[in-house]
Amino acid sequence: MDGCRRASIWCASSTPVMRVRYAVVLQLALSYWYAFKISLIGGKKLRTNIYHIIKTTTKETEVKMMSIEEIMNINTDDNKPYQKPIRVNVINCSGKTTYKNAKQEQKILFHLALADKTGTIKCTCYQENLYEQTKNNCGLLIRNFIIKNKTILITKQTKVTKFPAMAIEDGLIQQANNILHPPAPSASPIKEIKRASLKSLMTVSGTIIAVSNSPTRGKDGHSNLWC
Repeated sequence: MDGCRRASIWCASSTPVMRVRYAVVLQLALSYWYAFKISLIGGKKLRTNIYHIIKTTTKETEVKMMSIEEIMNINTDDNKPYQKPIRVNVINCSGKTTYKNAKQEQKILFHLALADKTGTIKCTCYQENLYEQTKNNCGLLIRNFIIKNKTILITKQTKVTKFPAMAIEDGLIQQANNILHPPAPSASPIKEIKRASLKSLMTVSGTIIAVSNSPTRGKDGHSNLWC
């Protein structure tokens, strides 16, 4: 109050020119003060926004993804979409296949061989529009997928996003290729087949030299083979 009273007395005793100068200086001082205060508030808001962005980005980055190894250890088929995403590479893609849904409508599906750093898995995709996008060696981020019989199902509700491909070991790449194109089983010699136990599954390679309508069996119970 004493300062204001002295200022008032000084203004009353000063000349008009000095009073104008005093008013200008006071106005400038107030302007600078308000500008400084606003900058402090704005700076605080800016810092808050930056902190929020960093925190949000960190949370999104820290979202734990599923792995193929984890999926292969799941023993239930609950037909519920998995919210947790999985990042994979497309190693191979089959051709399109037609099928009929519950409404007897003809639809398209295709199969994918997928791999990550932990293993390989088969994928059945029911989104025909993804066929041209899922080229070999491209990366995908898959959400809301279903797991059934150790297979990933991409349905209408599944979200698929292109993602940078990751480095995959050659052994896993070959294993993924075998999912859609399994190698031919090695053939067993006919002598070994004759000694095999009944109802065992074996592969033989040879030339057919005769055909019988009613195959005969030997004393040991095995079918007679012409060789």
